[in-house]
Amino acid sequence: MQRRKSNGFVAGLISKYAKSISDIGIDYSIIARTKSITKDDDDDIYDDRQREVRDPYEDMSYESKRDVYRKFASYNEIEYILDSVCDDSIIPDEFGMACSINIREEKLLAYHVSVIKKNFDEIYSMLKFDQSNNLWKKFRSYLVDGAIAYEIVYEYEKKSEIMSKIESIKGKIRSVNESISHIQNDVKRSMLVAERKREERALRRYEEIYNLSSSMSIQNREDGEDVVPVKIIGFVELDPAKLEKITDGESGKVYWFYSENGSYLSDNQVIRISYYDESTSGNVSYVERLIRNFNLKRKLEDSTVGWFIMNSQYKLKMVIPIANKTRDKAKEALRKVTNNYQEDLFVNAMTGEVTINGEPRINYSRNIVFPNRNGQSPQVDVLQSSGPDLSSMKVVDYFNRALRKDSRIPLNRYDRDQSNSRAIIFKADSVTYEDMSYANFINRIRASFSEVLKKPIYIQSLLDCKDLIAFQSLKSSIGFTFNTNFLFEESRQAEIMRARYELVKNYESIKGEDGETLFSRKFLYVTKFKVFTEEEWEENERIKEAEKAESKDKQEG
Repeated sequence: MQRRKSNGFVAGLISKYAKSISDIGIDYSIIARTKSITKDDDDDIYDDRQREVRDPYEDMSYESKRDVYRKFASYNEIEYILDSVCDDSIIPDEFGMACSINIREEKLLAYHVSVIKKNFDEIYSMLKFDQSNNLWKKFRSYLVDGAIAYEIVYEYEKKSEIMSKIESIKGKIRSVNESISHIQNDVKRSMLVAERKREERALRRYEEIYNLSSSMSIQNREDGEDVVPVKIIGFVELDPAKLEKITDGESGKVYWFYSENGSYLSDNQVIRISYYDESTSGNVSYVERLIRNFNLKRKLEDSTVGWFIMNSQYKLKMVIPIANKTRDKAKEALRKVTNNYQEDLFVNAMTGEVTINGEPRINYSRNIVFPNRNGQSPQVDVLQSSGPDLSSMKVVDYFNRALRKDSRIPLNRYDRDQSNSRAIIFKADSVTYEDMSYANFINRIRASFSEVLKKPIYIQSLLDCKDLIAFQSLKSSIGFTFNTNFLFEESRQAEIMRARYELVKNYESIKGEDGETLFSRKFLYVTKFKVFTEEEWEENERIKEAEKAESKDKQEG
């Protein structure tokens, strides 16, 4: 809410608004509620003493800034921008899946790939991203707050218990070996050999778990004994503002202190992602980039509203002679007149409601009376407004456009109410740079947000397949493809496929010295130009063979 005061003259009103507009930046009425945008006390206007100007926003904690972001997210303009970005970023299918997993590591076995894909499905479900648009909501929260965090909940075993199991299994294996050396019966001997193989597999599993414990172990909160995670069984949301990252100077291990309950968590127990890259300067959240121009636009809109309202009044100035009244009586008369024309203009920033002196009803005529000691007869004049002409909306439109540019959403998305706006299907080579930049921006945010999925998938895959620890680039090889509804993206992919197909046709016409086709069709379509994947090619061949068989059967019949 922004309060404006007028002494009855439009010039005074405009000067106060101009003063508030000159304060370019964050709206401090929202950030620091104890401070008003404009001063109610005019004494400071004539105070020429030098004062230290300090931006209260810079000294705010992340938690306080987050309150500011959430406040701004409730404004209609910001809400529309956020919903648009989220709608373009998170597009669930009928099963609630908004993305699929991609694995780039070519040296992985088929078994490894199947395990990673299984973990993706389970982690996605455990985070409840497949329910009630939860992923869309969490993505929006990420844009507003600038950070989200989870605790990874494990099923775990104590190190001491794992060691006891290892020793127990080793003892069974020794016992079986001794029995095998003394048994002559082939049937019993083969049964014991099979039993030994089972125990050896169990031994390898527990040894792998124990060996992995050096990098994956966490501390048991109950008795302080080290435990080893075995399986991820759930997630608990954490307040990222209450998480403090701590790095052990000697070991280099990362820990997290959670001030909410005073607990310490290992890095393998925490997922914390941030919109802000600590290695570079930038905004703490997506909403932060919108604040400046939104405030300027809103202030100018309020000033314009105030100008129109004050200039909508028909004002008459009446000069009244006071003859030989004493000084005190004259001052009293002036005071009464002043109180009569003084107005308090209030513009509610949330609802747009305008009141004058607390009343929603606006008087469109105003008579102002002044005393004149030397006058002999009354005078009546029409007051003309002074100060800048705010009837033009060009300045407001400028900052409105600047706000839209800050959102990174293509400007044509905002022109839905224009008579010439319509759905346009276009080719890839006609896509504007603005559309491409927006798509790249969306992909960057998605990549940052997808760390919520990537970290637990990577950890669980290591727990399931201990040999995956040998693949140093495994985590960076895990990626995600998000569903999209960008027309230009679909058009661009179609254009790329058509271009590749034309290249294939050109290469197919190349003949060797023997007059035969030089290149294999499969090599051109699958390996060289990647029109099809290996799986798509094989599926196409199977379908072709089935169709040939069906056609042959019909002819014979």
